[in-house]
Amino acid sequence: DDEALDEIEELDGDEEVEEADDLDPDQETVELDEDQEIEEEGDLEQDPETLELDEDQEIQEAEASEDNEALDEIEELDEDTEEIDLAEDEDLEEVDELNEEERQALEAFRNEKELSEQFDNFLGEEEKKYNVYVTVPAGRYTVGTQKSLKHSLELQQIEMPKIYMARYPVTNSLFEVFVEQTGYVTTAEKKGFGTVFYGRFKKGKNSSVWKSSSGSRVVKKACWFRPEGPESSIHGKKYHPVVQVSIDDALAFAAWIGRRLPTEAEWEAAARTDTALKYPWGNQWKEDACNIEKSSIGDTTSVAQYDGYANAFRIADLLGNVMEWTLDREAAPFDPEGSREFQVTKGGGWPSKEDITISTRGLFKPGFTANTIGFRCMSEHFS
Repeated sequence: DDEALDEIEELDGDEEVEEADDLDPDQETVELDEDQEIEEEGDLEQDPETLELDEDQEIQEAEASEDNEALDEIEELDEDTEEIDLAEDEDLEEVDELNEEERQALEAFRNEKELSEQFDNFLGEEEKKYNVYVTVPAGRYTVGTQKSLKHSLELQQIEMPKIYMARYPVTNSLFEVFVEQTGYVTTAEKKGFGTVFYGRFKKGKNSSVWKSSSGSRVVKKACWFRPEGPESSIHGKKYHPVVQVSIDDALAFAAWIGRRLPTEAEWEAAARTDTALKYPWGNQWKEDACNIEKSSIGDTTSVAQYDGYANAFRIADLLGNVMEWTLDREAAPFDPEGSREFQVTKGGGWPSKEDITISTRGLFKPGFTANTIGFRCMSEHFS
């Protein structure tokens, strides 16, 4: 038994040694494997660089791809932008056209305003009182008459924007400033004559007489500063309405002061106000409310003489005294072919009867001048 145990122990020792010896190579192998693993890990340590490079390449490629896509989008956007730009250009052209019209209107407005202010600066304090404009508000106005006469303005209602109407007809003093500043020569001066009306009442130097009839005659050298001919003058008539002026003379004056003449409808609307009155002061005739034949004056008066009978807009001297040119022209009465046109006047004059109203109109040839016709101005702007 002891011997057997010793053999077993020896065997066990040998086996252990052998096993141990067998294990050493394994250990080397393991170490080698670990080295390999380490080497592999070393390889793996190099991989991040490779990965980093790959990632960089991928990023660069991705960025390049994104850039290309962005460029494509930008090009598309550029195309769209070009289309938008073209559309905007077209709109701008339209705006430019509108702006051009607006600019022209603005320039005209500024020019007219400057002219009116310049004219006002030429005037003395007393004269400025007769160069006043009042507001006629925008609204619906009744104009015309129910009379069926061919030469009457038809009864109707009109829509009118706000305008500014001269309170008085243009006076001799205002027209004189125009002539002095421009050297303007009137139609009557060029023609060498004018028509002179006379009423039944005739004023004389020492006495006055009534004649059996009234009428008119052509008088040589009658003009705005000699309204009844060579023996007459406007001395003492500074603020009387200017007469012996044609429609062309009226238009020239109005343009020079930055204003214009009213149309018949504008004149009548401003005179009747929005209550459609028959007379400036109301619907009932009043004695001594205006200068007509029955006033026994037989001539023009100051435009301010009947201020107490001005209408609600404070526009004065609308009836009697002088007829006033308007912009409108009308076919000659009872002219079937309509070959002749006459200029429309409003307001009656000092030779008129008591039957005149705001709707009363007169028709005269455009070159006609007389001691019964003057004019007043209006404007779309206030100054």
